[in-house]
Amino acid sequence: MKLFLYSILFCLTMSVGVFGQKMQSAQAETFYYQQMDNRNGLSNSAVNIVLQDKDQLVWVGTWDGLNMYDGTDFRIFNYNNDTQSGSIGNNVIQDIKEDLDYNVWISTIGGITRFKKSTGTFYRYFYNQNKKNRIAEKEYEVAVTGNGQVFCYSKSGGLSHFDEKQDKFLPMNLPLNGRKVIKVEGDQQNRLWLMLDNGDLILAKIDSSAITLVKQFPGHRLYKSFFLINGKVLLARNNGLDELNSNDQIKPLIGQTDGVKAIAWYHNNYVIAWENQGISTFDPNFRPSAFMTTEVRQLAATRVTTLAVNKGQVLWVGTDGNGLIKIYPRLNHFGLINTANGYALSNPVRAFSETNGELWIGTKGKGILKINNFWAANPVDQRKENINTGNGLPNNSVFSLKKGLDNVMYIGTDGQGINIYDLQKKKIIPWSSIKGTTKLPVFSSVYAILQDPDSSLWLGTSGSGLIHLSLSRTENGEFSVKNFKQYLSADATGPANDIIYALANGQDNRLWIACRYGGLSVLDKKSGQFKTFKASAYQQSLSNNDVLSLYRDHKNNLWIGTSYGLNRLTPEESKKTQPIFRKFIMADGLPNNTIHAIEEAADGDIWVSTNKGLARLNAENLAIASFRESDGLQSNEFSDGAVWRSATGHIFFGGIYGFNYFMPQTIKGNTQQPNLLVSMLQMGGQTLNPNRLQILSTSPGDIPAYTLERKSNFFQISLKSMSYLNPEKNEFSYKLEGLDKNWNYSGAMGNVMYNNIPPGKYRMMVRWSNGEGIWTEGIEVFNLKVEQYLWLTYPAIALYLLIILASAYAFHAYRKNKLQMRYRLAMEHLMREKDENEHQQRINFFTNIAHEIQTPLTMIMGSVEHFLQSRKNELFRNKENNYFLSIVHQHTVRLTYLVQQLLEFRKAEAGYLKRNDDYVDLTKMLNGLAELFRPQSEKSVRPYNIRVQDGIAGFIDKDKFEKILYNLLSNAFKHSDITDEVTFEAIYTEKDHLLKIQVSNSGCTLDPQDLDHLFDRFFVTNEQKQKKFSTGIGLAFTKELVNLIGARINVTIEQNWIHFTLLIHLEAIAVAGKEDEVITSAPSYVYESLVKQFEQPSAEHENKNSLIDELHQRAEHSILLVEDEPELRYLIRNVLKEQYIIYEAGNGTEALAFLKKTIPDLIISDVMMPDMDGLQLCAEVKNTPATAQVPFIILSARGSVENKAEGYEVGADAYIPKPFHINYLHVRIRKLLDYKLKMEHLIKDQHISTQFMDADIEDTDKKFLESLLKVIENNLNEPELNAAMLEDALAISKMQLYRKLKSLAGMTPAEFIKRIRLKHAADMLLASQFTVSEIFYRTGFNNRSYFFREFKKIYQCAPNEYRQRQFEAYTPIL
Repeated sequence: MKLFLYSILFCLTMSVGVFGQKMQSAQAETFYYQQMDNRNGLSNSAVNIVLQDKDQLVWVGTWDGLNMYDGTDFRIFNYNNDTQSGSIGNNVIQDIKEDLDYNVWISTIGGITRFKKSTGTFYRYFYNQNKKNRIAEKEYEVAVTGNGQVFCYSKSGGLSHFDEKQDKFLPMNLPLNGRKVIKVEGDQQNRLWLMLDNGDLILAKIDSSAITLVKQFPGHRLYKSFFLINGKVLLARNNGLDELNSNDQIKPLIGQTDGVKAIAWYHNNYVIAWENQGISTFDPNFRPSAFMTTEVRQLAATRVTTLAVNKGQVLWVGTDGNGLIKIYPRLNHFGLINTANGYALSNPVRAFSETNGELWIGTKGKGILKINNFWAANPVDQRKENINTGNGLPNNSVFSLKKGLDNVMYIGTDGQGINIYDLQKKKIIPWSSIKGTTKLPVFSSVYAILQDPDSSLWLGTSGSGLIHLSLSRTENGEFSVKNFKQYLSADATGPANDIIYALANGQDNRLWIACRYGGLSVLDKKSGQFKTFKASAYQQSLSNNDVLSLYRDHKNNLWIGTSYGLNRLTPEESKKTQPIFRKFIMADGLPNNTIHAIEEAADGDIWVSTNKGLARLNAENLAIASFRESDGLQSNEFSDGAVWRSATGHIFFGGIYGFNYFMPQTIKGNTQQPNLLVSMLQMGGQTLNPNRLQILSTSPGDIPAYTLERKSNFFQISLKSMSYLNPEKNEFSYKLEGLDKNWNYSGAMGNVMYNNIPPGKYRMMVRWSNGEGIWTEGIEVFNLKVEQYLWLTYPAIALYLLIILASAYAFHAYRKNKLQMRYRLAMEHLMREKDENEHQQRINFFTNIAHEIQTPLTMIMGSVEHFLQSRKNELFRNKENNYFLSIVHQHTVRLTYLVQQLLEFRKAEAGYLKRNDDYVDLTKMLNGLAELFRPQSEKSVRPYNIRVQDGIAGFIDKDKFEKILYNLLSNAFKHSDITDEVTFEAIYTEKDHLLKIQVSNSGCTLDPQDLDHLFDRFFVTNEQKQKKFSTGIGLAFTKELVNLIGARINVTIEQNWIHFTLLIHLEAIAVAGKEDEVITSAPSYVYESLVKQFEQPSAEHENKNSLIDELHQRAEHSILLVEDEPELRYLIRNVLKEQYIIYEAGNGTEALAFLKKTIPDLIISDVMMPDMDGLQLCAEVKNTPATAQVPFIILSARGSVENKAEGYEVGADAYIPKPFHINYLHVRIRKLLDYKLKMEHLIKDQHISTQFMDADIEDTDKKFLESLLKVIENNLNEPELNAAMLEDALAISKMQLYRKLKSLAGMTPAEFIKRIRLKHAADMLLASQFTVSEIFYRTGFNNRSYFFREFKKIYQCAPNEYRQRQFEAYTPIL
C-alpha cells in the first residue's frame, strides 16, 4: 500500500506560538494540508471536478482522465476505443455525479459516461452524435434529483432523462423560448434548477418523466451561476454573491468581489473559491471569518476550480494546475519538543522528572536538559540549563531520574554507580565521592530507580543485577553508604537475569522486577525470596521473557511490557503459583509488539509507547487506539522506560527525536468507520474485471458468489480501508469461513491469498478497524464454492472403495505370497547353508579318504610301472595286454593327480599352500606342455593351433603353472567337439614384464551370465540343455592357483568362442637363493602320463569286424555298446566279445543311425553322453516299433534311487550303476536274452492259451498276456477286432500296448491278433467237424485266400492238409 507523506502541516495563527499549546485553555482549530499532483499518481494537475461518493470513494475529473482515490492511491480510467465497456468515452472530465444506485455519471467533452461500480462496466451516451456540429466547451450538463432520477442537458439536444430499462436518455419537452441552459442542478425535493444564458433561474418539477415549470426568477443578465448548498440557493454574479430566500426575494450577501467559482459548507463556515484565484471563508451569516486563515493564505495565489466536502471531515480542493489539495482537521494535540522548535534534543530522550517548576529531561548522549518555567505561556519566560560532563555529570547517557524524599535528584547513567544532584547546593555528587563506595562491588548502567518510604533505594542495572542501598547524610551535606546489598541471577535466591530495565512496587511489600531475556521476577522484601514467571511455562503464561517495562495502576493491576506484547496481571492472579496473564498483541490492535514504557492516565486508560507510535488501551472495554507520527508524534519509535506523568496530569513520552507531552483528556478518538474497498480479485489465477469495485460497509450489501474448479482452487483479493485521515492506522483481519477457525490478522496490509482450498462451500469474511480500536463485525465479502474433481465425487469414491477392497485383497494375497516367498527364501538359504556344510563335510571326507588312498595308489602305480618295465618285451608282443596295463597306469596317475589336486585345493582354501618360484625357460615349457595335447587333437582330427613367443623366461612356480595350463587345455578339449578348434597362445610384453596366455576353443554354447560361475565348485549349467557344462573343482582349483602365484584370469565369450586369458607378471629380480638355478622346462612325468594317448581300434573298424562275425554266425547274439569313453568301451567290448558279437557307438545319435541298419539282440548304453544321452536313446528305442522288443541295459555313474527310477520310466530293462562287476554284467545280459527267447517260444507255441500259467515269466507280464488273450478270445469271430478294441478293453494307450506287446512277443497288436486267430483255427481243424470255410469265418477272417496264405506261413501247409496230417499222425495203424 502506497502511503503519502503529508506535504505541509500548518497551524492557525496563535498569539503565543508553539508553546501556547501547553495550556489547557481553548485552542484554535488547526488543519493538515496535503497537496497531491502528478507526482502522487494524479493523471493531470488541472482538476475540473471532485466528488466523494456514498461509498467514500473520491472521484477526480481532470483534463486528462478520470481518477479514483481510495485514501492512499490513485487509479486512472482513460479512454480506450478498443474496449468501450471498459473505459470512459473521453479523457476531458467536466463534471461527476452519483445516483441512488451508486452509479457514477461522468460528463465529458464528447458525451456522458455511466460507470457501474458493482460490475466495473462503462456505458457511453451521446458520443459520435455531434460529428457534424461543433461541440461546445461544456456541451453536456448532468443533474441528479433526490429520488435518483438522472437528467442531461445538451446545448444541441436539449433536456433528456435516463430510462434505466431502455438504457438510454429520452428527450423531454422544455420550453425555453430559444434560450440555452448554462447550468442545471437537482435538489432533494426532486426538482430541477436551471440557469439560462440570460441569468434567469428556472425551477421545474418532474412528474412521470414530464417536466413542469414552477417558477422563473429573472436574472437581468446579472447571474452567471448558482449553488444549492446548506439549504440555500446562492446566485453568483460577476462581482458578488446573492441569496434567493424562501420568500423568493434576492438578498445581497457579498459585494465588490470576483466571480464565484465554487462554494462549500465546511465546519460551520462557507468556503468560497473565486473565479480568478484564491479562496475566502465566511461565517454562517456570510461575514468574513478567521477560519482556516493559514490555508486561505496558502491558496491565495492558486486558482481553485472545485470544492467538495467529505462528511464534515475533509475539504477537497481542486485546482487549475496545482493538483488536488486535501485539508482536514488536526484532532489530537500532542505537544512536541525537539530540535525543530529550538531545543537541543538530537539524542534519544530516556527519562523525565520535575522539581520546583523545572522539567528535567534525561538524554542518551547529551546529559540532562533542565527547562525552568516549562509551563509558561511565553517562551521568553523560559530558561534552559544543561547538566553534562562539562559541569560535573560523570556520564552523558542518562537512563533514569528520580526525585528523592530528601531534596535530592538521583541520576542513573551509563557510568559507575548512582549520582546525586543536591537541589539545595545545586551541584552533582558523583558516586565516587560518596563515602564507602570504594569497598563496594562495581556496578554501572542504572536503568531504574525506586525509593522506599524509608528512603532506601532499589536500583535496576544492566549487567549488575538488583541493588538495594541506603545512604546517610551528615550535617555538612556529605553522603555515605549506610547499607548495600546486591542480588545476582547466579545466586540461588536472585532475579531471573542481571539486566533489569524496570522496577515496580506491589502489594504485600513485594517488588516486581523486569528482567530482560529472563522473565518477570518478584521479590518478597521481608523474606528476601525471589520468584520468577517465565513465558511458555504453562497455558496463559507471560507472553515473552524479554521484559522491558512495568507499571502498577490504581487498581493494583500490574502491567508488563515485553518485546512481544503487553501483559496484565491482576492482584488476585499475582498471588497464584501459575497466574493467568492477559495478553495484548498486534492482533488485538497494538501498533507494535515491543512495549517500551507504560503510564496510566487520570481516567484509568493505559498509555504505552512502542516502535510504531503510541497506543491507548481503554480500561473499560480494552479497545486499543493507536497514534502515529502523522498525529504529531516526534517519530514512531520511542525509548525504553521514557515516560512520566506530571502533577497536572500531562503524560510525557520520550523518543529518539525528542518527546511528546499531552493531556489525555484532549486526545479524541475517531469514531467514524471507513468503508473497505475490495479490488484486484483473482479467481483461479484469472483476474476478474479489473474495473469492478466492491465496497464493504457496516451495512450489509449484495454478496457476489463465485465457483472455482478443483484444479483452480485458489484466489487472491486486495483489501483497502478508505480512510482519508490516517489510512496507515487501519488494520484488517479475515477468515474463510468453512476453512479457518480463527481470524487471521494482517495488520495494515490487506492482501489476502488462499491456495489449495478443499472442495466445499465457503464464506469470505473480513473485519477492520478505524485505527482507534473500533472494529467492525465480520462482514461477508463473497460466497465461494470449490467444486470437487469428477474422480473424487461420491460415485467415484464408491468405485474407489471397491477398488481398494479388491486391492486390499490383492495386497493380502501378495503379502501372503511374499511371506511365503520369504519363508521359501529363508528355507532355501538354510538349505544352501546345509548343502554348503554337507559339501564341506564331503570335501573334508574326500580329503581324508585321499590321504588314506595315497598308499594304495602308490602300490598300484608302482606295481604297474614295475610290471611294465620288467615285462616290456613280452608286452610289446601282446599289444592288447600292453594297452590294458597302460590304461590302468594312466588312470592310476589320473586318480593320483585328482587326489593331489583335492589336497592342494584344500590347502589353498586354508591358506597353507605356498608359492615356490624357479627360473624356467618358459618358451620351451609352454611348447612342451601344449604339444602333449597334439596327439589328442590328431586322433579326433580337431584343429589345434599353438603360438608361443620365443625367448620367454623368468621366475615362476612351475608345478602350479603346469597344473593351471593342464586344467585349461583339458577343459578346452573336453568341452569342444571334433569339428571345433582349440587355440593356445602365449605372448610376453617386455615393457610391462607381463606374460599373457590365452586358451580358446570354438563351439561354446554357454550363456554370458554363466561366466560368473565358471570358477565355482561343481558348477553345472542349465539342466535342460542337451549339452551340459560342468566344472567340478578343476577351474575352482585353477582360480586358487592363479591367485596364489599373483596372476589374473578372466573369461570372455565372442562369437561362440570362449577365451580363458591368464595374465602373469614375471619378476625381473631373481628369487633370493635361486639366482643361479635353472630347472628343466620339460613337462613333469605326471603331466605326460595324463595326456598320453594309447592306440586302440576305432569303433568303425570294430563294427565291420563284428558284421563279418555275424555273417559267419560266430555267436548267437549281438549287442550294441553305446559309450562316449573309448577306454571303457574298449574294455567292455573285450570282456563280451568272446560270447557275443559287439557293435559300438560313441553317443546316442550314432546308435540311432546304427539301429536303422541293424537291430541287435541287446543294447548297453551309458547315460552321460554328448549330443544324445542314454535316457533319450532308451526312450527312442522303446518308442520305435522295430526296436521296442530289444532289451536295453543302462550303465551309469548316477546310481541313486531317483536315477534308477528315471531309467526304468523311459523303458530300460536293467539299470547297472558304475563301477560294476564283469560277472554281474554277464549275468544280466544272459538273463535278458533268455527271457526274450522264452517269450518268443511261448508266443509261437501251439498251446498259447494255456502256457502262460506255467511259464517262467514276470507276474505282471503274465497277467497282461492273460488279459489280452481273454479280450481276443471273447471277440474272436469279430472281423473288426483290432488294436483299438484292445486299448479300450485294457484301458491303456496305443503306445503302451504297442511297446508292451512288442517287448514281450516281438509282434505288433495286429500280428498278435492274427496269430491268435490262426492258433484257434488250427485247434478247430483238429477238434471240430466244421468245414474250413466255417472255421475261418468263426475265427474272424472274412477272406478265404488271405486265411489260406497266412495259415500256410505259420504251419507250412494248407488248412485241409494240416487236418489230414494231424489225423493221420494220431490214427493208430491197424
